[in-house]
Amino acid sequence: MDVKLRLHQGLYQKQQLVMTQRLQQALKLLQIPTLELEQVLRQELQ
Repeated sequence: MDVKLRLHQGLYQKQQLVMTQRLQQALKLLQIPTLELEQVLRQELQ
């Protein structure tokens, strides 16, 4: 009876970006024209 033993070693790496609410808000703000951004910021500061 021939018995073979095999060993396997591996490494797995994963990267993932989580779109938090704060990140989504930041991305929206980056797309807003300057004048509109100024208005949004004034509203947020009130």
